[in-house]
Order: sequence, then structure tokens, then C-alpha cells
Amino acid sequence: MLMLSVGAPPDLIVRSQRASIDEVRHAEKCFGLASRYRAHPASRKRCRESADCGTAPWMHGFLNHGFRSTVAAATLTLIACGPAEQNSPPRTSSTITRQPEKPSEPQLDLATRNKNAYHAATAAADAGDFKKGISLLEALVPEAKEHTDDDMEFWIHNELTWLHWADGDLKGALTEVDAAKGALDRSAIDEPSKKKLKLHELWDRAYVDLEISIAAPPENRSTLYSKADDARNEYQELALAENDHDGMAVLEAFFAVRKNDGNHAKIAAKRVDIENDADLQDLYVLALALDLGGDLAAAQNARARICSGHEYLMKPLIVHQLARDRHACAP
Repeated sequence: MLMLSVGAPPDLIVRSQRASIDEVRHAEKCFGLASRYRAHPASRKRCRESADCGTAPWMHGFLNHGFRSTVAAATLTLIACGPAEQNSPPRTSSTITRQPEKPSEPQLDLATRNKNAYHAATAAADAGDFKKGISLLEALVPEAKEHTDDDMEFWIHNELTWLHWADGDLKGALTEVDAAKGALDRSAIDEPSKKKLKLHELWDRAYVDLEISIAAPPENRSTLYSKADDARNEYQELALAENDHDGMAVLEAFFAVRKNDGNHAKIAAKRVDIENDADLQDLYVLALALDLGGDLAAAQNARARICSGHEYLMKPLIVHQLARDRHACAP
């Protein structure tokens, strides 16, 4: 009103009111700071009710009409809003009461986190969410790379290979085969263990390369098939040395299936002891081979063993593939 009476322009009055509101806000913040350093809360209400403030009428005017500056607000807050309790020591930063910090969760070791991620990825795959399974396992790769004294990184890439395959991403699957090879090349594990893992890498490479060749445009298939055959030959050379006869027979059967050679596929499949082969991916390939070769009962037996097989990551991947092939497991 005073500003209006002396002819102040309206925009100046509006800005003045806004400034007053800002100062009140600043003051409230200062009261909060003061409360932290005193033995009782500081507030405008407390100051109005205190005996000290009651004997200082000018203080009421100052508090009620807004502080003129933040410095004044801080000063008045500290000196006017009630003295600290008698016989209480000054509150310093070392005596301020703080809420106890919530203890942080202990960081699980990598092996435990890998195990948990594996089970979570298996559950995701069971629900058909292959991308979630991929994400869960991929998160562990950077840290696993630092552990060249074990085979963890290799197996993560192996698991990712088949998750990509189940998701229809053959290019992604081959990328993971390459990553598994890189992990093996960097690994400091013993040579006999390396050879066993090398068999997995070469078998997977031949399988995925063959799938890529089948899915390619006709003009590219011959070149890509030759690449798959080269990978298979490299696998067989090592497999012979390591006596991995079942692995060779299963891969031979798969190549025969993709060539639509039913008789050859069945002969290769019959070289495998199906009743004692617990690898569900082997059983899937053998079922394809036996079906194509006309032994429908043996093929159905292999699929039944898949459906009742033990639970691990490959099972939901193969079960979903069976459903795509119109051989879904019974509910």
C-alpha cells in the first residue's frame, strides 16, 4: 500500500511482492538450518511464543512482514528463536544427531551372481522371454573377462549362443561363438580343459554356421555351407583325438537332416546311445534325424525324454523349439 500511495508502477509492486515471498522462503530454510545446530527446533511460531520475542515487538513486525535479506534471516533465526537449553553444551558438527545409515547389502561374489543370473535366465527362457535371459547373462561378461583363471566367461558366451539361437538371432549366436573362442584363447586354464571347451566351441560353430547357410538366400548358400563344413571338419579332427564319438554322430546327423538325407540321418542317429544321452540338444537333433529317416517311434521317444528331462537352461530353449516344430510337450 505504501508503494501505491507514492505512485509506484504496477510491475514494480508485483516484483516487490515476489521478492518478499522469496525472502520468506529463504527465512524458512534458515530456520531449518538453525534447528540442526540448536537443542530445540527453531521456527517463527516458536519465536512468537517465546518470552524473549514477546519483549521485542519489533521482532514480530520483522517476522510477520518478511525478512529483508537472507543474512538478516539467518542472524535473527540464530539469536532470537530461543536460547539453547541451560547447561547444554554447544551443538557442534560432531554432536549433531544423525540418523544411522542403513547398512549396505553385502556384494555377492561373481560366482554366486553368475549362478543367480543363470537360474533367472532359465526362468525367463521358460516364459519365452529370451531377450531378458540374454540381458541377465550379458551383464556379467565384463567382470567375467577379468577372470582368465577359470572358464566362467566361456560358459556365459556358450549360454548366450543358444539364447540367441532360440530367439531366432543366428547372427547374434555366431557372435557369441566368436566371443567364446576369444575367452578360450585368453584363458589360463590347463590344456586338457581347454581342449574339452574347444570341442564345444567348434561344435556350436558348425551347427550355427549350417543354420545360417540354410537361412541364406539361395545364391549364398553354397559358400556358407562350405564354411559350416570347414567348421565341422575342424571339430571332427579334435573330436577323434578326444574320443567324442557321440558328438560327431549327432553333428553328422544334423548335417544330414539339413541336406534332407533321411537315411544318412537315421544311420548317424543310431550310432548314439539315446537312452544314456542326457544332453537335450543331442536328443532334439536325434529326434529330427529319426523322424526324417522314418523311425517315428524312436523320434517320439527322444522328444518324450526332452519333455521329462532335467531342468537347465537348454531345456526351455529346446521345448520352445519343439512347439515351433509342432511337437509341443504335453501340459
